[in-house]
Amino acid sequence: MASRKFKYQRREDSSSTDHCCVPLCVASSKFNSVLSFHTFPVDEETRRKWIHSIRREQFNITSHTRVCSRHFISDDLIEPSTPKGRRLLRKGAVPTLFQWNGYSVAEPRHTGVWQRREDYTPVDEDPVPMDAQHLELDYCSVPEPAAVDNALNQTEDLHKEVERLRRRVEELSGQSLQPIDEFFLFMVHLSVGLTQRDLAHRFNIHQSTVSRIITTWANFLYTVLGSVRIWMSEEEVKAHLPNEFQDYPDTQVVIDCTELRCQTPSSLLLQSEVFSTYKSHCTFKGLIGMAPHGAAPDVDEQAETKCGTDRA
Repeated sequence: MASRKFKYQRREDSSSTDHCCVPLCVASSKFNSVLSFHTFPVDEETRRKWIHSIRREQFNITSHTRVCSRHFISDDLIEPSTPKGRRLLRKGAVPTLFQWNGYSVAEPRHTGVWQRREDYTPVDEDPVPMDAQHLELDYCSVPEPAAVDNALNQTEDLHKEVERLRRRVEELSGQSLQPIDEFFLFMVHLSVGLTQRDLAHRFNIHQSTVSRIITTWANFLYTVLGSVRIWMSEEEVKAHLPNEFQDYPDTQVVIDCTELRCQTPSSLLLQSEVFSTYKSHCTFKGLIGMAPHGAAPDVDEQAETKCGTDRA
């Protein structure tokens, strides 16, 4: 390591208060007028070299950010021609002297290709006996701390990205249910009223799959059960007529209106159509017919209020 001495010129005025932004450096123009303080270069490439050299990758540079002359070699400094002049930097100068390298510049480790060729001296190649032992050595160098920090940051970012993609794949992986399980899910939704998100968590499937299952089974059961003939003949009604209806032997059906609570539609027009003053809530209205002995042979669809695309 070759250490270099600095030649500084003391300034007469120290009215400005500049601070060095290099880590571990506490130089300030208020208490040290010998040092000069330099702004970051405008050239993007040279600026990136400065940021990498001072080890402040995530650093917000402003017009007041300074680097003191202590971190530059003497060849990079241009001394002023007058006592009150400003010390300047050579174009392309980069700070290289810091506390972590002892404020010294390392000598070149490797010689150039042309120099190695010039220093090449042929030697006599004597045959090596087969029983000779060879000692193999592995040479390595310790990377700079800044390079190690960058590698660790990149590794952490890649690890987070892999974890995010893994969770995404698990969410998108479709897990099909058996028809009996789909029917059970549909019945739980009708009887208990669990939300689709809750059902997706309970059955370990995606929420969109729950919505598809509910819609499919609702349409299927509507088609199947709607085609079943449920009206009873007059003879069957009289055969099952309860004792309470003996005075009314001609009774075939008992009709009544019913209401089922539903979700409030987003449309004001639909809200006015389904709102019930009796229930003080939005409801579906229906006319239901029941046989005297309790069977429900008919539900009048004409009395049901349609609610657009809103779901109950």
